[in-house]
Amino acid sequence: EGGQAARLRRYQDNFATLAAGMARLGFRLFLDPAVQAPIIATFHPLDDQRFAFDRFYEALAARGFLIYPGKLTQADSFRIGCIGALDRNDFRALLVAIEEALSEMRR
Repeated sequence: EGGQAARLRRYQDNFATLAAGMARLGFRLFLDPAVQAPIIATFHPLDDQRFAFDRFYEALAARGFLIYPGKLTQADSFRIGCIGALDRNDFRALLVAIEEALSEMRR
């Protein structure tokens, strides 16, 4: 892959792909971009009464994607890792799965 620098660039690309796609779907990052690292992204849940994290989690798991449930603080949040043997295409597929899960929840 080219060592640590190349791996970091891949993680940054993964994060950028995820963050842009999640913003397009209405999710907000929990951390200010100035302090956000490309390792794991924490998001606020959607501000939509139809959004239920348990259903969201299960819908993603059924599509082969596992995310981190739970809270880091007293605020509701969930996390998605951007590291490992993953690349931009994996995050594009995840975003499709997220869009499908949201569509199901809105029916």
